[in-house]
Order: sequence, then structure tokens, then C-alpha cells
Amino acid sequence: TCRWEKYNESLVDRIQYLTDLSFIKDYDTLLEEKNNGKIGHPYKVPDALIMYLARLRSIFNIPFRSLEGMLRSLAIITGIKSISYSEIFRRIRRIKPEINNTNSKLDCIIDSTGYKITIRGDYLGHKWHKKRKGWIKLHVIISLKDVTVLSFTITDEHTHDSKAARKLLSKMKNNILRIFGDKGYDSKYIYNMFGYNAVIPPRKNASTKSRGSSTSSS
Repeated sequence: TCRWEKYNESLVDRIQYLTDLSFIKDYDTLLEEKNNGKIGHPYKVPDALIMYLARLRSIFNIPFRSLEGMLRSLAIITGIKSISYSEIFRRIRRIKPEINNTNSKLDCIIDSTGYKITIRGDYLGHKWHKKRKGWIKLHVIISLKDVTVLSFTITDEHTHDSKAARKLLSKMKNNILRIFGDKGYDSKYIYNMFGYNAVIPPRKNASTKSRGSSTSSS
């Protein structure tokens, strides 16, 4: 169906933008700008590369040591410098999120990812009888065109994606042309708000009846 074709194409576009390496062509200029006025040891890599690694880690949950391995391979191919996983960690920690306030209508993606509150493993927590601290969830709306953050909220692990989406989408609905998401956002609220412009695959247990939404079968 047209809905599934749009969703599949959105997944392809999402990966294309998340793994975009076009900044490499301006690498030297970006690095020079980063070090302009820098006191002490100069930065080895520009912010654009750190943002690239941060996107990969956020979406695919890649460990920092694995990011270092990927960067080493990229350095061999492109000739750029590599940095250690600890430096990647420090640079990512220093990133200040910039929210793009826009008045135009955009194709957007809504998604969420979980983060442990502690770095302690579950095994150690069980061994030493430490109370499990759980996860926090980051829910975010990003522009499909350039992967900039448009809105976000943080909840505990028990908050369902579709519930958090209500808060985000109610603020952004006038700026969204189409909204893309996974089956966690298959809800009547979203379909009633965006109609056929909500490109979301149905859940496995979705009903064949609309039950209050002309564009939903959930």
C-alpha cells in the first residue's frame, strides 16, 4: 500500500541522513574554525564528526569503544585523524542540544531510545543486592530533511511511546507535514491529528476496525 511504501522509504531516508558523511569535504575548514582562538592543545577533530558519532550511538546504541573502532576504519579510508573512545565520550558529553524553532511545515520522525541511569551491569546489581534504578527514555521529534531536533521530552521507562507522543505532537502539530514513526506510535490520537499524513505501520494486534479514526485500523 501507499502507506507502507512511504514508511519503508522513510526508513531508507532516515539511515541516509544519519550516516551522512558530506561534512568530510569541508573537514579541514571545520577543524580550523573549531580551533580558532583555542588555548592549549588543539582539537584533533571538528564538531561535525562528533555529531556524526553521537547520532550513530544514539540511534544504534553503539558502545564508545566500538565508535573508536569505526572511526579508525574511517580514518584509514579518508585520511582524517582518529581519537580514543574516552575523548569521543568527553566530546559527546559537551554537546549542547540545539532545538530548531521553525514556522514551516516539515516531514518529521518521532522516535525514542532508552538510557540506563547507572553504568553498573545487571549482574553486579544482582550480586551485591543493589536496587535496580531502571532507565530513562528520550522521546524526540527530528526533521527528516536534515536530522535537526525539533522537540524532545524525557520520561521514565514505564511511559509508553504513544503517550509521550501526545505531549510532543500537540506542540508541533502546526509545523508537521507528515509524521513517520514505528508501530509504538500506532494510536488513534495520532491518526486523528494527522490523518493519512501519519506514516506508521500497524501493530501486530491491530484491529481491522477503525474504532473512532477514519485512517486507523488499530
